[in-house]
Amino acid sequence: MDDLQRKDYPQARVIRLNMGRLTASSAAKVLARVRAAGEGAPALIVDLSEVEFMDSTAIGELVVLTRRLREAGQPYCLAELRPPLMSLARLMRLERALAFCDSVDTALASFAKPAPQG
Repeated sequence: MDDLQRKDYPQARVIRLNMGRLTASSAAKVLARVRAAGEGAPALIVDLSEVEFMDSTAIGELVVLTRRLREAGQPYCLAELRPPLMSLARLMRLERALAFCDSVDTALASFAKPAPQG
């Protein structure tokens, strides 16, 4: 099984990380692949539901990914973060620096364009 799974929707591309651990040994390469896989998409949703552990380097790489997506003007969201990791993110006050969504469905709804009125 590939460690990244991609699914396209009209409003966004979802990249799911199929790995239990995101650490210093893999984070930079994996998140560079996530960024490349998201190029050209109207928005990027990174599904972290399978990630059970992240070390500080991986968190730093998420901040780098976020900065690069913002500089590129690409809307994004980190979705499905497991409760222990979300608690850590809140403790580190990462909610100010990163965009989190509760679920992929919530993220897809937030990126959906309203129907034209006419």
